Amino acid sequence: MKKKPPWISTVLLEEFQERYGHTDNQKRLNLLLKIIKETASKTRGSGILLLPAGYFHTSRFKPSIKYQQWISPIKRELNKIKNRRIVVVLGVDGRNTSKGRVPIFKDQIALAVDRSGIIAAARKFHPTAGEKSTTVLANEYLAKENGKSRIFEFNGKRFYLAVCYDLYGIRHLNLT
Repeated sequence: MKKKPPWISTVLLEEFQERYGHTDNQKRLNLLLKIIKETASKTRGSGILLLPAGYFHTSRFKPSIKYQQWISPIKRELNKIKNRRIVVVLGVDGRNTSKGRVPIFKDQIALAVDRSGIIAAARKFHPTAGEKSTTVLANEYLAKENGKSRIFEFNGKRFYLAVCYDLYGIRHLNLT
């Protein structure tokens, strides 16, 4: 039987929020586990599941304190999928410093997760004009986050985790 080519699936969410920025992480986790299961049942071969930036948030806390709470169930679900590799890429916002309606997160992180756990992590390196004084940035565009590279390999190709405005930073700063 011919091997199936890898795929990338982007998840789009429509969610009514009474107050901007307040999502229920447990509901999001439950939804993600369902998305993994449904995607695995409707696809063949290995692939990458790309979720929105800020999929999870940690309110006023550092994101890393919540990672295991989310990653353990994701790993369990991915381990149910045999003979295939699925990588889940998601965003985590943390340390909300705003006093108003619109959240301002000091931490904006991307994580790549497979059945073994976190395989890559990235902190935003290129801020918008309004984030320069509020967001904690990576030192440079290849900086490690929590000891993890922001680049991961999948099916012989290298993937770079860019957090929100980082894509503009790569082009604006003429990075390779």
